[in-house]
Amino acid sequence: MKQWLLELPLVWAVIITIIGYLGMIVWICSRPQKYIYAGSPDQKKWRDLRLWSVLLMIIQIVIYVMLGI
Repeated sequence: MKQWLLELPLVWAVIITIIGYLGMIVWICSRPQKYIYAGSPDQKKWRDLRLWSVLLMIIQIVIYVMLGI
């Protein structure tokens, strides 16, 4: 492993992880509605997978911020 990588502060790992989660949130929110509700019997708001996915990603970000920084 590269020496410079070992010398980086742990906060950079947290920042990179959070950027990854934010990127996934952007990707999830850009999915078309017909793709999100595929196979669903109706289009009620609570069946929107984008909402559940974003909620879970935000929980993960909060955990990383609380424990990593």
